[in-house]
Amino acid sequence: MKKREGIGDRKGAKAPPTTGERKSGFKSAVVGLEDHIFEYGSPKHVAKFVKTQKQIANYIQKKYDKGGAEIASTVRTLVMPNIGLPTEPDPTTATLIEMEIWKNQYRRADKKWAMLKDNAKRAYALIYDQYSLALQTKLKGQESYNDVEVNQDVVGLMELIRGICCKYDASSEQSCHWCKPKGGCTHATKGRSNLTMNMPKSLRHTLMLWKHREDSLATSPGT
Repeated sequence: MKKREGIGDRKGAKAPPTTGERKSGFKSAVVGLEDHIFEYGSPKHVAKFVKTQKQIANYIQKKYDKGGAEIASTVRTLVMPNIGLPTEPDPTTATLIEMEIWKNQYRRADKKWAMLKDNAKRAYALIYDQYSLALQTKLKGQESYNDVEVNQDVVGLMELIRGICCKYDASSEQSCHWCKPKGGCTHATKGRSNLTMNMPKSLRHTLMLWKHREDSLATSPGT
């Protein structure tokens, strides 16, 4: 039987990359987000993470008829909005009008919260289609992935993706500056200055804005 010719057998075929860069050739099936995907293994994927995050948020805000702005903001900031339920007045002292006002406020807040949770699950499914099989395999190896998947936690998923995409070179332990906005990067910081200097000017500007936001959050009361 004739041996089937594979990629590695073709004359002049290039060997697979050995630098750790994943060249998946993956494209999303979501119209409008075909090339806005998450990848890892290369310095360029740090900037690509930021761009893809922005494009997904913009897509959600345009396509989701109700509550799109709130869940788009969640994807951008990785913070779920705080929709507090109004406090029930004391029924022994509250008037009938006050009780009716509270009931109406409670129903509106509860409906808004339910819509936010539904949109968060929709966004989770959308983001799930924006990364390759290689990154999916990498994500499944993360300790918290099972909980994130069971709960369809869109913020948790984005944080896991960010942690992988932004730590692109394990051998030199380089990582992006914004890996952990509040707690500081959990990865080693060797080589960070070179990474920053090699970034495009627009991306360095974004980096400085994020750093300013982190410092503000860290010094704000109650954080």
